Amino acid sequence: MLKLLFIDLLITTGVSFAKDDSACWYYSTAKNEEVHEGQCLNFYNEKPQPDFAGDALVSKKVAIDLDYDGDGLAYLRTRDGFLYVNSQGYARQVISYDNGPDYFAAGLARTRQNGKIGYFDKSLKMVIAPAYDFGFPFSEGRAIVCNGCVEQQKGEHKIMVGGLWGAIVHAIRYSSGQIRKLVKD
Repeated sequence: MLKLLFIDLLITTGVSFAKDDSACWYYSTAKNEEVHEGQCLNFYNEKPQPDFAGDALVSKKVAIDLDYDGDGLAYLRTRDGFLYVNSQGYARQVISYDNGPDYFAAGLARTRQNGKIGYFDKSLKMVIAPAYDFGFPFSEGRAIVCNGCVEQQKGEHKIMVGGLWGAIVHAIRYSSGQIRKLVKD
């Protein structure tokens, strides 16, 4: 069934891939250990649809073998960072945080595209387009963001300094049941 889904995806969406064959590492449910795969995913040249959820498509072999959580997501690691992957094989780049992929806060995780921070939901759809030089995870319904800020070393940690700072909030778009689930994150 998954094989047919991948073939249908490629035919119906007219997907165009960049030559990428990125190597990745992921946790395999079949082998119960981390696995290295030399040709794991391909990044898109162009998005097939405006609301398309993902930056890349994971190989069938890897998509079948990933260890998915209760939300239907797994993650894999490449030389450049982490990606969340859904059970259909779509993958979205995610910011690295504390030696792993960024966590979902209020139902959103951070991504960096073209040097800008944006936020996506657990369906991998972009909710807040990448427009910020830096952004913290959501907390209590808002995220602190900045433009013009720069990273600076402070001891063993890095901090963001300068620029203009503000807060963004979730758009009002959830039912009461959906928002309760999101706040549990």
